[in-house]
Amino acid sequence: MGIEKGSFAHGTLPGLREFFLHIEWLHYASQFKKESKTMKAINLNEDQKAVLLKETKDLYFAAQQLHERIKEDKLAQDMSKTLPSLIESYFASIAKLLNYESHLTKEHEERYVEIRKANQRAQDLERQLASSKPIDGLAEQLEGLRKIVYDWWKEEGFRHVSEIGYTGHGSMKVEFSFMLSSGDSSLLCDNPVTDARNKAKKIQQLIDRGFDLEPESENSRSWDVLDTENNRRLLTNMLFQRFPSIVIAKIESWNKGRKIRSDKWTIWRLETYIHDLRDIPGEEQ
Repeated sequence: MGIEKGSFAHGTLPGLREFFLHIEWLHYASQFKKESKTMKAINLNEDQKAVLLKETKDLYFAAQQLHERIKEDKLAQDMSKTLPSLIESYFASIAKLLNYESHLTKEHEERYVEIRKANQRAQDLERQLASSKPIDGLAEQLEGLRKIVYDWWKEEGFRHVSEIGYTGHGSMKVEFSFMLSSGDSSLLCDNPVTDARNKAKKIQQLIDRGFDLEPESENSRSWDVLDTENNRRLLTNMLFQRFPSIVIAKIESWNKGRKIRSDKWTIWRLETYIHDLRDIPGEEQ
């Protein structure tokens, strides 16, 4: 039985291409076996050998992981970038130790130089932040964020913020407090009567919104925010709605009776952390 003309070129005979490739591989294997007896091994010192063994082992493991994930259809999007990057890195290290300069090695080193430059720029910025050198506009921006938070809490009717600061991780720490009074304002105020009227109006608005408020004492014009499940729920919902990334670390309260026994407690401070500063401008932007 003969082979038709052009059958090999078009692959019409199943397995024929693989057969010839296998024959060719056996030829090269045989030649390598013969030449290996006369080939001179390269000289590696102990350190070079240790590094090469580690890098080749890591290369093998990364390639094996890539192979298995592809085979089992489990190659995730992030790993499709991570594993080839590791393989490339290990190969570049091996090639350098073996004095094998390739286009891939050169390209990898050029990319590494760019990465180092980017890292250096980031480190320079970190040093500038940590030093006493001012960053143009930063103080004004931080103060602007503080003012937005303070003004919002005041507009809600609670009026007082104990502390606003920034943590080492870039979050804003805010201690929301309460200063509810329907009494007359200080005479130093330009509009004492109007201001007192507005304060009373704000307190009534809070009551209308469902907050449990009560005068601090008999005949007092100062009001307490009672520590009730209802108030905790309203405050929590209000804060989360305004600042989605906020974490309420602590709600502090004290006994309303103070010196006398009382079963009523009043909330006096909420310790919170706004982790995403982009929440703060909100509709102000």
